Amino acid sequence: MRLLLLCLAATAFAARRKVEPVPEPDPEPVVEVPEHRGPLFPATLPLDPGATPGGLAHSGAQACAACHPRAWTSWSASAHAGPPSEALLRAATGLAGCTTCHLPLIDQQAELETVLEGRLDQVDRRPNPTFDPTAWLEGVTCAACHVRSGAVLASTPEDALRPAPHLLRFATELAGVRGCAACHELRLEGAAEPLYDTVGEWERAGFADNGISCLDCHGGGAADGGTPSHDVGRSLDEGLSVLLAAPRLVVERGGAPLPVVLTLVNTGSGHAIPTGSPWKGLRVHLHVVGPPDRKGVLAKGPEATLDLVRTLAVEPPFATTADRRLAPGASAELPLDLALPDDAPPGSWELVLEVRETVQGEDGATRLERRWPLRVE
Repeated sequence: MRLLLLCLAATAFAARRKVEPVPEPDPEPVVEVPEHRGPLFPATLPLDPGATPGGLAHSGAQACAACHPRAWTSWSASAHAGPPSEALLRAATGLAGCTTCHLPLIDQQAELETVLEGRLDQVDRRPNPTFDPTAWLEGVTCAACHVRSGAVLASTPEDALRPAPHLLRFATELAGVRGCAACHELRLEGAAEPLYDTVGEWERAGFADNGISCLDCHGGGAADGGTPSHDVGRSLDEGLSVLLAAPRLVVERGGAPLPVVLTLVNTGSGHAIPTGSPWKGLRVHLHVVGPPDRKGVLAKGPEATLDLVRTLAVEPPFATTADRRLAPGASAELPLDLALPDDAPPGSWELVLEVRETVQGEDGATRLERRWPLRVE
């Protein structure tokens, strides 16, 4: 009976007790992300990025290295860092526009250019009173993309809210294709087609439709689990497949020619190989070398050459005169009939593939090499 009375009393007490409501949590404060207003790049380059952000000694890449060592290290080893090559500068002699992307800031220009009568080969050049040789040395420097009007621009809202000794703003274009298009999609006034059409090539190849952006390949290899990087370049053999077809790798001196076919396939690039400047191309050279003689001179055999290049008229409407590049998924064949005379030295030879850069048709650096052993009997 006592237990029953205790239960009834507890129930009555609970009924009389006022149930306090659970307080609602305070709403998270709304943090406004400071954004860069207006386009990141003007209609034409070179550009003036504006005042140096407060807290920085200057707007050069050297001022960024201490706080951003990983970005600085990857950038400094990339194709963006450094001024145009001597070969490109020689090719640009008498032509306008080559340095405006490789040296995108006004202070990097030793001379200011004006195209006359819409012709690439009719250029007025005058000294630039604000030329800065230190900035010239940095090429596509940090400020070209990350400094505008006294602020440092970040590519994500989260980065724009990080503690920093300088003003930060978020720029949507930095994380998208339009940021790349300023230099990689160029159309001259009065032109029938783009001078540089890398972004257009990417769009037509279907990469855009599948959500694969420039940064997925050129920002660290996101498809392979990579982390963002400023090392924008990729090696040629990551995008180009080299396939050799031959019935054997044995050559009989004085015998029937050995048919060899080299096939190049653009299997990994979202744009043409090569892309970008019509002044630059790739020269594919397939040749045969043998053992050296007493003077150290290598024996030589047959050779074949294929140029992958787009050529452009220098007069309006700057139409393409030839395009032998590899579009995404496209292939090209280079056949070679491998025959050696009776007096060729027997022994170990090599079938050598060299892919070299060209600037205005002149050979430059080797971008890719393959060697296959040949036995000569």
